[in-house]
Amino acid sequence: MNRILNIAIGYILIFGCTMNVCCASEADESLSIYEVINMAIEKSHQHRAARYHVESAHHNKYAAWTKMLPGIYGNYACTKLRRQPYSISSGRKIPVGAKDVYHWDIQMIQTLFAGWELKSRYDISDIEVALKNQEKDQIYLDVSLAAKIAFVAVLLEQKILQVANQTVLGLKSQEADAQKFFKQELIPLNDLLRTQVALANAIQEQAHAKSELRLAETRLNILLEKPSGSPIHIKSIDHLIDMKTDLLTLIQKGLSQRPVLKAARLLIKIKEKEMAIAKSQYYPEANAFLSYEQDGDNFKAENNDYGNQFNTVAGVEINWHIFSWGQTRSGIAHAKSELKAARENVLQMENHIRFEIEHAYRNLMVAYENTLTAQQVQDQAKENLRITKLQYQQQVATSTDVLNVQTDLAQADTNYYRALYGYFYYMAQLHRATAFDLHYNEDELPECH
Repeated sequence: MNRILNIAIGYILIFGCTMNVCCASEADESLSIYEVINMAIEKSHQHRAARYHVESAHHNKYAAWTKMLPGIYGNYACTKLRRQPYSISSGRKIPVGAKDVYHWDIQMIQTLFAGWELKSRYDISDIEVALKNQEKDQIYLDVSLAAKIAFVAVLLEQKILQVANQTVLGLKSQEADAQKFFKQELIPLNDLLRTQVALANAIQEQAHAKSELRLAETRLNILLEKPSGSPIHIKSIDHLIDMKTDLLTLIQKGLSQRPVLKAARLLIKIKEKEMAIAKSQYYPEANAFLSYEQDGDNFKAENNDYGNQFNTVAGVEINWHIFSWGQTRSGIAHAKSELKAARENVLQMENHIRFEIEHAYRNLMVAYENTLTAQQVQDQAKENLRITKLQYQQQVATSTDVLNVQTDLAQADTNYYRALYGYFYYMAQLHRATAFDLHYNEDELPECH
């Protein structure tokens, strides 16, 4: 439980707090990761369709239940003869029926036994309700993952643009110093030109970073079904903790609650019920019936001069398909093969999920270590730039030294943010693989500081 709790704590610290518990002011309109996920789920046509599939499965279950109840059927017939029926006795024509015959009946039929076919079909419809719910949950995880990835991508591109902006500002300051030193004849022209070339390249990188940010925002807008170019304000996430979580616990968690695997296991149960349906053809079908009928010579069948005006019939009917040229045996063999295939699919899916969880977990651990290392390099690069700039002001270092150090800092900043948001990316992958989002309780969130 402690290891699983570590995952929950990491998720909380990484992706921020919800609107209900976050300490942000009401004036802050920036969206948290949870708000983005909820908006994406609400706007998702795929998730909405999945809910309709669940609703449809409930209706199908009710229909399967009603088939086990008695059915009531009605029938009405009108027969008009060209000549009135008669018989000949001693040379005389004796009418034996009316020229116009009207008949109606109402009948109730109750299936007594059908080889457990009806019960099996009802069980299948009940399992399909659970199956459609698992499919809906899996779509929730997929949409949630897409929302997290789009969210993190925007944050990453914002940081890269921030680095590009800082680099341009630093090089502009460097160019101003170079211009001053060149006028004072303290540096040669090529030093000034080298600084100007570096600034021009940085401006190009800045334009590219702006373009990538716009694309990332467009992806998020599409996911939230907002018009392209709509302003996006999201809350930054930069908390990083050491995830000391046991891999085996994560794998067990994923194997026990991953919706796609639950759905595959439910499919095995459906195949077992289909096997029972196929075997039901070996048994007879018994139906009880009760009917009331009337015959007459008018529309309501109220008058009959030649027989009973009404009658009541009750009985039991048994049908048994004794020989079908091996059709039943082939149906059972087909159902058995489908059942074996479903079981093999579950085993294959379990192996895939094990690998998926381990892949995300190990990448997460690598991203964690890389983030710590990149942060150290970033701090060192900042200090190196500060010292080198002081040395350049005193003409102890060259402009080339400053440019090299600024390039190192820009690269260190970029590497740090890529490692940091790579950590968030693999955390999102791990949450999907273990179906964490489906069992997350927002009431357990700590206060955000």
